[in-house]
Order: sequence, then structure tokens, then C-alpha cells
Amino acid sequence: ARALGLWALGRHTEALDVLTEQKTNPAIADCLARSYIALARYDDAVKVLAERETNPRQSYTWLMALEQKGDVEGLRVLDGGSHPVAGGQLRLDMNISQVSQTK
Repeated sequence: ARALGLWALGRHTEALDVLTEQKTNPAIADCLARSYIALARYDDAVKVLAERETNPRQSYTWLMALEQKGDVEGLRVLDGGSHPVAGGQLRLDMNISQVSQTK
């Protein structure tokens, strides 16, 4: 509970150790990934999102990590395509050339 409190307060560095211990919980893994994103540790964020293909929240966080990192190539895979999410499809309605221009 303390780690989630620290996370909610934006004290990501302090929350990392405790969140890491519980990263098998999908909700905690998402919080951990968001902490990594806040600390510009995008590759670490992507690594903990083990359920990103079946968990919509983790899929969203994964896309957020790619966008924050400026990973145009990672996003390009989705351009005009789709990414499987929770038995459906998540469409990325974004022009990748616009992302390239903003980074």
C-alpha cells in the first residue's frame, strides 16, 4: 500500500523497489512501468509490461512508453495496422509522419 501511495504522489524513485517486488501483479506492473516512464527509463517500462497484448491498460502504457521515448520505428509497426488487445483490436489512428516531425 505504501508503494502505491508513493507512486500516486509522483515519488517514483522511492516507489520502485517495492513495486518491483510485486511486478507479477498486472496492476502493479502497470504502475511500475508508469514510474519508469516518469523517470525516462522507457526500455525498463516496456520490459515489465508482460501482458500488454491481452491487458488494455498495459497496452496503453506500452504505447505511452514508445511515444515518450520517441520510438518512431516501434510505432511504425502499428501505422496502418493493429495491435491485439484483450481479444479485440486496438487501432492506432495516428499519422506516423506527424510523430516524426514533433520529435
